[in-house]
Amino acid sequence: MAVKSLNTSLTLYTLQTRFSPVHRTKSCQNVLQGLPQDYDVHLQWGDLSCRWCDPGCYLLIAVGAILAIMGFLGCCGAITESKCMLLTFFIIVLLIFIAEVAGAIVVFVFQPLAKELLQKVSDSFVLTIRENYGEEKTFTSLMNDTMTELKCCGFNNYTDFDGSPFLKNTSHYPVTCCLETSTACSLTEASEQEVKGCFDAILDLLEDNAALLGGVALGIAALEIAAMVVSMVLYNNVGK
Repeated sequence: MAVKSLNTSLTLYTLQTRFSPVHRTKSCQNVLQGLPQDYDVHLQWGDLSCRWCDPGCYLLIAVGAILAIMGFLGCCGAITESKCMLLTFFIIVLLIFIAEVAGAIVVFVFQPLAKELLQKVSDSFVLTIRENYGEEKTFTSLMNDTMTELKCCGFNNYTDFDGSPFLKNTSHYPVTCCLETSTACSLTEASEQEVKGCFDAILDLLEDNAALLGGVALGIAALEIAAMVVSMVLYNNVGK
């Protein structure tokens, strides 16, 4: 009965704080502090408010919203023969196409700038590892899954975990940093095996599938150009 009452209270709390992001994290922590230490709490959606949220989540939400708007404008504009919708659809697709071309130019022409941006990403990610790995469950699980799948260690190498909560609590590195052993990974073993970082593993994966990725990129570009052409043809034919 007590468990049922607690779950009901947490559900009401989640609904009340869902639309208050400013106080959501602090309030959630206050609720958890009042629970018994041995109580296994699963807040489901409400639990997300207590966790570190990757900015990539917001990026995916923004991309999904833009795609939904584009689909609505293109479909409704073609059906209702609305010049305003068709022109707006054309402009959005054109801006996306220009952004993709600009990104490709930055990567292939301004390589020093691209390397500088990657270095900033690397420094930020390493800092996140040292602050959250072994303490923040969601981030730790994500890192473990990535390292296991790509057979890599950290972002650059095993030194990314120096000073992390995981290393402080266990005095060992993640087992993926020592691929030749299934037990605890010591500093000596990690330094001897020199397992590559996940960033290098991702680059190797991209290089191995460069032809496929190039084909996909060309296909997307062709679809975008076709969408712009069709929208302009429909735009010019409206009212004729």
